Amino acid sequence: MKDERASLLIDPMSDGALLRLQEGDLLYRLFFFRPTGERHLYVEHRVLVKQRADGKLEMISYTISLSPEGRLERSKVLRVPEISPEALEHLIDRILEQTQVNPEDPGEFEEIDLTRFETLEEQLHYLRECGLIDNEEAQGGDDAFPGDA
Repeated sequence: MKDERASLLIDPMSDGALLRLQEGDLLYRLFFFRPTGERHLYVEHRVLVKQRADGKLEMISYTISLSPEGRLERSKVLRVPEISPEALEHLIDRILEQTQVNPEDPGEFEEIDLTRFETLEEQLHYLRECGLIDNEEAQGGDDAFPGDA
């Protein structure tokens, strides 16, 4: 079994990690945007943020959608190697505005703040309990968000 610190937040539709967790990194906040008008197309915008060991934030943003053939596809990938908390808040506000997602509706917008946990192990345990990491994948060292498979 791989060391959990080397675990990946994986998008199983690709061969690579979207957000690689290195020694000393912690997850910061995860955001899921599900526009009501696009539910029939299964569209979800995701923003995953980690805090690197040096204290700086790193972000990846992407969209998951259902192709006409019924396959999930990832698009609009944006990687930001360093982002301030203020810039992150501004970006989230802009995505909420552009997607017209209701931030009060958990079916449309979900924010998971993982800053209260002191270790990556605690964070991953919490994500497993919430069903956001597949236990089978996690036991093999790779963590996957449901809905990607």
